[in-house]
Order: sequence, then C-alpha cells, then structure tokens
Amino acid sequence: MKNKLFAIIFFFLTVTCLSSNSACQPAPNSAEAILSKVQQNIRNEMNRLDQDLAAAAKRLSGTDLTGIQAHSVLAELLKNYPFVANTGTIDRNAKMVALEPASYQQFEGSDISQQEQVIRLFRTQQPVLSNNFQTVQGIEAAVVEHPVFSPNGEIAGAIGALFQPEILLDNIIAPVVKGTTYAIWVMQLDGRLMYDVETSEVGTNLFVDSLYQPYPSLIDLGREISVKATGKGQYQWFLDTEPQKTVKKQAIWSTFNLHGTEWRLVLVQVIS
Repeated sequence: MKNKLFAIIFFFLTVTCLSSNSACQPAPNSAEAILSKVQQNIRNEMNRLDQDLAAAAKRLSGTDLTGIQAHSVLAELLKNYPFVANTGTIDRNAKMVALEPASYQQFEGSDISQQEQVIRLFRTQQPVLSNNFQTVQGIEAAVVEHPVFSPNGEIAGAIGALFQPEILLDNIIAPVVKGTTYAIWVMQLDGRLMYDVETSEVGTNLFVDSLYQPYPSLIDLGREISVKATGKGQYQWFLDTEPQKTVKKQAIWSTFNLHGTEWRLVLVQVIS
C-alpha cells in the first residue's frame, strides 16, 4: 500500500513539473539560473576545445611532432579559439618542439618536464587541465593537454592549448550578468582567483593575500568553497564604490570540472 501511495504521489509531482516549468525550475533571472547558465556555457566551450584536442592528438599519431603537419594541426586548432594564446606539441622528454603562432616559436626547445600537469599526463597517460601557473612564455595561464600515442600504443608526446582563463571567463560571464545585480568570481581550490570583475584581484590568493585579511568571513567562506562542490553562504566585503563602507554579500557556488581539475564558480549579490 505504501509503495502504491508513493507511486501516486510521484506521478502527481511529475505531471505538475511537466505542466508548469516554474514548479521545477528556477526563474530565468534567478541567481541559480544565472549560475547554471554560466556553468553550462563554460562546460560547452571547454568541452569543445577538449574534443578538438583529442581529435588533433589522433591526427598526430605516428607523425613527426616537430614537422609541417604538426604545425598545420596546431594552426588550425588555434584559429578556432580566440581565447587560446598558443598551441603546441611536446616530445616524450617533455620539451616543447612545435608552437603556433610564430611569435611563440622562440620558446621551442624549452623543457617543461617539471610542470605539474606534464608530470601527471606522462604518469597517467590521460588528458589534463592545469591550474593557473607562470608559463615559460611569460604569462599566467592554464593548459589543456592530450597525450599523443604512436601506432603501437606508446606515448610519443602531447598536444596542448595554452589559454588565459580570465579571457575565456569574461567572454562567458560578462554577457550573462549584464543588467543584473549579480557578480561572479572564479576560484581555484587553492584560493587563487582566476576571474573577478575587479581585474586587479585576478591572480591574488583569497587565503593568504593581505587584501583579504581584514575580512575573516570571506576567508572562512572561501575555505568552505574550496572543499565543497556546491553551497551557499554570506560574507562581509567593502563596497567597490566606497572602500570605507562594508557590505554583506550572499554567495552561491557551483563547480566546473575537467580531467579532475575543478574551478569554483561563485555568484554574489549585495544583500545589506
């Protein structure tokens, strides 16, 4: 009898949801809907890049990773992603052996074997997404890399796309929050800010930088954000237009995840 009653209730709720989206989905301009849209747009663009890198890695199997074909594949990949700074291949010794565009070719021959994501790629022989790091090219950036295998299945090197996340994120986030009372910042799990509407804060670390020390509620929430994939909370912060004035902000967050690397997407609104 209990199972039958449960089935009737479930059927009723399902019909209600199907007949009225407002009963089951957040309002289009709600914080939850906006955050979900941003998360989906990031996922779509990064998955597209990831899939193109996977296809490029297959095309380079059995080829010279320094040769004309490699450069052609890299240039083709680069032109489809305006937020990508450069594309490149590395050999089995983790030396960069081909780079596009030409302005980056001065860095060919650089040894990147000590970079965390490169170590992880060769250890797991799986694709990787790095955190932000200081590159040999002299910029703060992240990279998606896919292993390239020889025809007999041995790892021959890798192909990657180096990009500055704040460019990608601004192109996605700014149009979505425009005209609303919301803002979004993006954080690595170590507290490093990858994106903020205040560009001077990009690259700072929420946990250790002096800018944030007067705001313990923000640091505490940041630590919670770093260990929970989703959630909500509040914190005190100064008003952008009046640094002497403190306001309370409501935050909700979700996560973008690719190849085990997570970005926390934090949507905030002043509430008092």
